[in-house]
Amino acid sequence: MKLFSAAAVVASVVPLSNAYHHDAQRMLILGGDTVPSGTKTYMASLRLTEDGNTYCGGALISPTHVLTASHCSVYRCQWVSIGSHYRNGTEDGERIKIVSMMNHPNYSENVLYSDDFMVVELERPSKFQPVKLAAADDSDFKPGKMATTMGWAPTRKRVKTSRTS
Repeated sequence: MKLFSAAAVVASVVPLSNAYHHDAQRMLILGGDTVPSGTKTYMASLRLTEDGNTYCGGALISPTHVLTASHCSVYRCQWVSIGSHYRNGTEDGERIKIVSMMNHPNYSENVLYSDDFMVVELERPSKFQPVKLAAADDSDFKPGKMATTMGWAPTRKRVKTSRTS
């Protein structure tokens, strides 16, 4: 898994349609460092099968809920992998069956990335600690404060991802 620093708070998924228009901004997402295995275990991935490939990333926000993007619902994923260093397989972490997917009520496929949030409910509680959520009063968000985003995306332009990217 790669760890990336960005200059602003970014959603879990960055619109690829805008990425090639702003190479300087894209470089904030591309690159990054490999996260040591066994850390950032709140990172989740949505999969069609238990040992299959990752279709979308997310974050464990409670023992039985993962926050991801609403546009990920089109993949009809059945499993969530939590705490894994890898984007497929069953070498580490845990896999839990998805019970339900709840899109943001204002989400529309016709409005690109607007209200693009979805909560996935898990069949059983995860053994991993959920991510620490930001303060409800937005006091964690200050102008110029660095944010972190993670995922299994390419680390360079036009390069296939590795198993742990």
